[in-house]
Amino acid sequence: MLLDTFAYRTLKTYDYCKLLLWIPKVLLETIFLWPTTKNHELKSTFACIVNVLIMTFIEIGLFLNLSSVDSIPRLVFIMSLVLGAFQSIYKILIIWYKAKYVKDLIDDVMTKFWPYDLIEGKVKEDIRRFYVIFTCIMTPLVGVGLCWGIGFLIPPYFFRKLPFPIEYGFEWSTTPTYEILYIIQSFGYQVVMLCGVCGTDTLFISIGASAVTQYRILHQCLASLNKEDMVNINNKLDKFVDRDLTKSHDRVKEFFVRCLKHHQLLLEFTGKINNAFGLVVLIQLSCSVAGICVAALLVSRPDFSADLIFFTCILVVAYLNQLLIYCIIGNQLYYEASLLPESIYASNWIELKDKTMKKDVMFLIHHSQQIPKLSAYSLYNVDMNSYLKVVKLAFSVYTLLLKLQDKQANKIE
Repeated sequence: MLLDTFAYRTLKTYDYCKLLLWIPKVLLETIFLWPTTKNHELKSTFACIVNVLIMTFIEIGLFLNLSSVDSIPRLVFIMSLVLGAFQSIYKILIIWYKAKYVKDLIDDVMTKFWPYDLIEGKVKEDIRRFYVIFTCIMTPLVGVGLCWGIGFLIPPYFFRKLPFPIEYGFEWSTTPTYEILYIIQSFGYQVVMLCGVCGTDTLFISIGASAVTQYRILHQCLASLNKEDMVNINNKLDKFVDRDLTKSHDRVKEFFVRCLKHHQLLLEFTGKINNAFGLVVLIQLSCSVAGICVAALLVSRPDFSADLIFFTCILVVAYLNQLLIYCIIGNQLYYEASLLPESIYASNWIELKDKTMKKDVMFLIHHSQQIPKLSAYSLYNVDMNSYLKVVKLAFSVYTLLLKLQDKQANKIE
């Protein structure tokens, strides 16, 4: 598979738990925001300043053009572009500001996460299939954004117009002013917006998906405690985990301690995700609500034209899916973490001769019932329940805006 080969070369690993990071790495390296590169601080700071200035320049032009808009559909179209530009600005700034925390997450995935082939059989195949599904979903989404950008950027050039409808108070249609602005806007959309927004989104999803694979591996490891297949798994772990406990503990206890430490790693990992991406998710909630309301308001207008149907559908689907993929990963991570007590019960822990170790297992059973959640600064959880609440909130806001619009129309009449 061509994409697999490209992923191997990007991350220099054949581990499917780690290969999930190849798409965000390509996107964020394009705008010099991948936190594990050499001289990252200098490169990322310069890139962040340039990228934010470009998008701010476009954003100002869009706002200045709002005063000359004479139709609601046109106004809604410009507001949707304002939202898109705003997303790229805040996501780039947060990834740059939280680079240290993001780097810690990536380092954990690349160096501390257990390999996908630790457990032979169904778990190994499930993780490989999970990676294939992830790639088959993320790659087309980025491809659609790229194709949409081509359709958005090329047609205006033939009519000597700019892709973003901007207004700066000076004549920009003459050469070379037009060409310079066109290049800036093309770079702003096709590079900064696409790589900044999609790179941040896929990074969050990839890191969350990597944690999901680790929970699946941990399930099987805990279920094999004090069983025959535990020996084979523990021997494989010797290659990845220090054996400093072997001198004073038997292999069963060593294996259990390894599982316990890995569980603690995953709990801390979830906390790191919330710390690094909490603000991203919180603002994404607001952008999704605003985007859905803008599209719904556009459709409800009596002067809504058929040529805006395609744009409106793309807008609604984009904002719904953007928040959906966040919530799916959060929901899946919560689900996998909730299965840990069942995996421990499925082991042969009841026949352990060491009473102290039995107590430790019972403690883990109790402790694993405190399920970690992805959240936006604990204001709302990133799961499917929250997704449905957000959609309901969006249409509630839309209803309110529609009523205000009708009242304003009645006053004018």
